[in-house]
Parts: sequence; C-alpha cells; structure tokens
Amino acid sequence: MDTPALTALAVAGAAAGAALVCSLARRRTADPHLMQALATAAERLAATPDGAAAIPAALAAFGNALACTRLDYEELAGGIAADSLRSTRRHAWVAPGVGDTAPPDRPWHPDRSRWFAELAAGRCLVAPAADLPPHERALLAADGLAGLILAPVVVAGRLHGLVSLADASVRRRGQAEVAAVRTLAALIGGALERARLAAELAASTAKAEAGDRAKREFLANISHEVRTPLNGVLGMAGLLLDSELSAAQRELALVVRSSAENLHTLLNDLIDLAQSEGEQRAERTRFDPLRLAEDVVAMLAERAHAKGVEIAVAAAPALPRRLLGDRSRLGQVLVNLVGNAIKFTIRGHVLVQLDWLGGESDGELTVTVEDTGIGIGAEAQSHLFAPFFQGDGSSTRRHGGTGLGLAICARHVAVMGGRITCSSSLGQGATFRVCLPTAQGSTGHSVRTVMVSRQARGATTLVIEPCQAVRRAIVGTCRRLGLVTEEASSCAEALERLATVGAETPRLVLVAANIPGAGDLPAAAAGRGSNAAFILLAPVSRRPGGAESRRLGFAACLVKPPRTARLAEAVTRALDTAIEEESRDATREHRHIMRVLVVEDDTVNQQLMKAVLEPEGFRVDVANDGHEALEALARADYAVVLMDLLMPVMDGLTCTREIRRLERERGAAPIPIIAVSAADDRSVEQRCREAGMDGHVRKPFEPRAMRRLLRRLAPGRRNVIGE
Repeated sequence: MDTPALTALAVAGAAAGAALVCSLARRRTADPHLMQALATAAERLAATPDGAAAIPAALAAFGNALACTRLDYEELAGGIAADSLRSTRRHAWVAPGVGDTAPPDRPWHPDRSRWFAELAAGRCLVAPAADLPPHERALLAADGLAGLILAPVVVAGRLHGLVSLADASVRRRGQAEVAAVRTLAALIGGALERARLAAELAASTAKAEAGDRAKREFLANISHEVRTPLNGVLGMAGLLLDSELSAAQRELALVVRSSAENLHTLLNDLIDLAQSEGEQRAERTRFDPLRLAEDVVAMLAERAHAKGVEIAVAAAPALPRRLLGDRSRLGQVLVNLVGNAIKFTIRGHVLVQLDWLGGESDGELTVTVEDTGIGIGAEAQSHLFAPFFQGDGSSTRRHGGTGLGLAICARHVAVMGGRITCSSSLGQGATFRVCLPTAQGSTGHSVRTVMVSRQARGATTLVIEPCQAVRRAIVGTCRRLGLVTEEASSCAEALERLATVGAETPRLVLVAANIPGAGDLPAAAAGRGSNAAFILLAPVSRRPGGAESRRLGFAACLVKPPRTARLAEAVTRALDTAIEEESRDATREHRHIMRVLVVEDDTVNQQLMKAVLEPEGFRVDVANDGHEALEALARADYAVVLMDLLMPVMDGLTCTREIRRLERERGAAPIPIIAVSAADDRSVEQRCREAGMDGHVRKPFEPRAMRRLLRRLAPGRRNVIGE
C-alpha cells in the first residue's frame, strides 16, 4: 500500500476513533465547552497519521479550555515494574506566565510504582496535595500546585504513557473535567495505536513488494536460462526434420522435438502460475481480437494437423477491429484452452469462435473453444479449474500434463473481470467459454472492413472443405472480405458446380489439400471450361512449394487455417496474376540482398540463426555482444539487427540506446532492431520500446515466423512491436 493510502487509512481511523470516544464522553458530561475542546483535540489528532506529532496541538486546545496550570503527556518505556520505567518523550502545555521547565522530580515519578500500578490497571487518578505524603506534597507546593489528575494512555493493551493535569485547585475539578482528561488520554492512545498500525502495515507492504520483486527477478532469470538452450534444441530439431533423414532417424528426431516441446509447455505453465498468483492488475491496451486468435491457432495448427484434427477460427460479423483489454493474458488463456482441445481430441475439429455483444463503445467479448474430443465427466467439471487437477489422475492415463493450464486460465480471466465456464459430456467433446467485459479501442463503428481489392470485391467464391465447422469458418472469413460464397464438401461436387450452365460461374475456388483429388482439381476444372483461380489451403507439413503449386495450377497456396489478412492478399493476387508476379519478383530481389546482423552470445543460437536464415538468401553476420555489434555497424550497412538482451560486456538494451544515439548524431535513418530474448518479464516489451527497439520475439521462436518477420520488415522498415 502506498503512502497516500496509509495516510488516508490513518486519518479515517482517527476520525472514527475520535467520534466514538467523544460519544462515550457525552454520557459522562454535557459541558459544551469541554466537548468543543475534545472535538478540537480529536480533529488535530486525526489530521496526520503520525499521532505523536499532533499531541502538542491537542494539549494546547484542551489546556486552554480547562484553564489549568500545566498539561503534560509523558511517554514511558518498559513494564510497570519500578526499576524498568523511564521517560522517553514528553510534551507539555503550560498556562501563560508559567515556566516550561520540567520539575526535577514529580510525585508520579517512575520510582513510585504505586502510581503506575493504578494507571496500568486503566484507572484515572485524582490526587489533591492534601492527600499526598509530605515529601510528594512538597514537590507540588514548589510549583504552586494543589494537586494532579492522571489518566493512562494505553496502546496495544499496555500502559504506554500518561496525561497529567496540574492545577492550583484540583478540588474544584468535578467529574466532568476528570472524564474529559480521561477522554483526551484515550484519544492520544488511539492516535498512537493507529500510527503504530500504519507503520507496521507500511513495513509489511514494503517487505511483500520486495519479496514480489525478488520472485519476479528469479522467474525472469529462470525463464531466460532455461528457454535459451530450449530454443537451440527446438530450432535444431526442426531443421533436422526438414533435412533428408531415414525413417529411423526421423523417428528419433521427432522424439527429441516432442520431448523439448513438453518441457517448454511445463516451463510455461509453472512460470504462468507463479506470475498469476502475484499479479492482480490487468493491462488495458488496444488489440485486434481476431488477429490474436489467428496468431494462437497458427502457432498450434501444426500440432493439430499432425493428429489429423482440423482447426479453424470463426468471428462474428459485428466483431470490432480493435478492443481495449489485456492482450497478453487473453493470449495465454487461448493458448491453454486451444492446446488442451488439441491434446484431448483424437478426430474431428477444434473451433475458436469470437462473438461481440454490445454497441459502439462498451460490450462483452465472448471467446468459445469447441472441440470434438473425449469430453469431461460431470464430477470432474466441479474441480476443473483447481490447480494441479487432472480429469484422469491415474498412473495409466493416456494424456500427460501438469493440471495447471485451466487454473491459470481461471486466474487470468478473474483478473480481467470476466468469467470462464465449461460444458461437456464424456465422449461428446467440450466447450469452454470466456466472457470478458471490454470496450472498443477506436472511435466510431470499428467493425472489420473489406480488405480485398475493388476488382476482387463481390467475386463468387467456392469453398471446398469436408469438415462442416471448418468450412463455415472459412466462409465467414470470405464474407467479411466482401466475397460472395458457395460451399462444397468434395471435388466431385465442386466440378459439378463449376460446370453448371446458367449460373454465375465462381471466379475463385478455395480447396483444402486433404480432400481426395484436390491437386488435380484445377486441371479438371479447366478441362470443363472453367477459368476460375484456385487457392490451395494446406497444413504446413503438407504445403507444396511455390513452383509445385503453380505447376498444379494453383495461383497461391496458404497455410491452413488461413489468416484473414493473408487470404485477402492471396485473393487479390489470384485475380490479378500480373500483380502477383511483380510482387513476387520484388520480394525475391529484396530478400536476396538483405543483410542481417545477429547479436547473440550463445553459440548454439548463433548457429541456429544462420541455419534458419541463410538458406532463404539472407546474409547473416554474428556479433557476440553489444560492443562487437557497434563495431560491425560501423563497418557495414545492415537491413535489420536481431538483438539478444542479456549479454556480457554490453547488453542489448544498452547497445540499442547507443545505436539510436549515433543515428541521431549522424542524421542517419534508423535501422530496424528486433529483440530476440528468452526473458519472460511482462515489462520486457516496454523496456525494448523505451530503448528504441522496433519489435520483440521471444525464444524459442518458430523459424518460419522469423523468416516472415524479416520479409515484412525489409521493404518498409515499419514498426512491428506487438505483432
């Protein structure tokens, strides 16, 4: 809790305590003069969380009202035993004309334990001089006083100090004055107690924040140290699988990659769980919900297709292009839900559906992940979101995992102010639904607009896909792009439609690669007189090369499921081959002259970068740290810099700031700098922006994603942070 919050807490507590004490005092006295003095003292004690600092002002207000000779507050340390009491702090108010020098001795001196036994018992003492022993009477007479009123100040249930009123005529003081002194002592004790509690709360908060910072630093370091070698293992395994291997070698390489992926998933789950326990504040940034879902599905699609499971993204027509919310948390929720759906689905499909309920400002985003997997029993559903819970916890279970994914999802959704539910039956698949209150991230009506060229808009498009759920999702994407759609579930049905007389012939055909006869469809359609353009939708592992797809008669080949933006580009190019060839030639020419500087201290990751980029025509130079990077940039011109963050000699952030400083001094155009790091701290992207970087890629990365990123950067050098 911060200092203003502690101050507000203390002041509010003081005001409440003062009101209670004054209310009790009213039962003993109805003297409005005394009540006004108590109210003033209470207000001054409540004005600051430091109770001791306000005591002099409270004594002055009360002393003036009572017109006494002197009014003292004395703080005591130790117990009530005579040999352990000592005075540690004293505040005094004296009447005008009376000296403020403390007497060398007092009748209630700590050496006289009988006074403190009474005070420790919580009793207020009235001691006229005539009732005191001769030596104590003499002490009062030396100051011209006729007696004392003593009231205990209790803090945390123990005698902390006392308030003493000395007067020339104590016998004139009635029960009202005695009750008022006791009330003043209670007010002071309450103020000191609140100050003590506030100090303890501040110390506890500081300790908790220090512990949280230490935990975050530990998690960031662990993430970096483990993900760095994992990046090398996964990357090299992927490159090995892309090479010529025997069946036995490929099987071994697949085991290596699968084991590394499982370790990576476990690491992510444990770190996400640890982070979600301490973080209770959601971010509020602008993001594209459809693009986020497509990113997650693209990352996991190969895993689904390897099992023969179809996967797709469907979005409602009214889904806004921009929303305000926590993109990172929602992305983690989607990764867990979609990953679980793929893991527990043997055949069929996984569908991610995005819906929007609301107007042009506030509303609710609903994300539904539906699968046709093994389903979840009613008993298991009641414990589904508990940490470490698994639907099948037996030692013979078919599906592994830590049981953390859904618990992490539930915590993230709760922090975002939403809700997550599940509906399922054994053998009937499962549907997880996440509902999040949110708002549109742009002014006016921001529903996704048409993204294809004017020539392609309104073109009749035939979608051929055997899985109905996936076909409907692709049809929905086409309609959002402004295309008129028709559907078919087989090549035979499609050929009949393409040969139909008297109807508008489809100008574009989207065909799934897993349909029997898909590769022969363009030639067969041309034999029946169709001049439609064909686009093949294929999983990454079964995607033919550009030359092969053109030989078969396809204008383009897209990874399945197709991203909305990529589909729009392919549709536009497919209906204008001249534009396609010109763009392809320009991309190829730029790619082959692109020089990349990799700043990385890990030799395995250096080799991985070279192995990923050089076969694609990129020229790769390596620097081992930030200092070597500055020297390399002084010797040669680079199209882009891939910068590690944690390195010896000079780290990536320091190196980036120095590069930007030199560019400003020389008036040079800024070179794109992309952070490539295993750091998992949520502040990494912000620190990268502040240092001057243009983007951030987390290890381990997908080689294809890295190549796409560099191609996208090459022509325009545009900012890609958050993509």
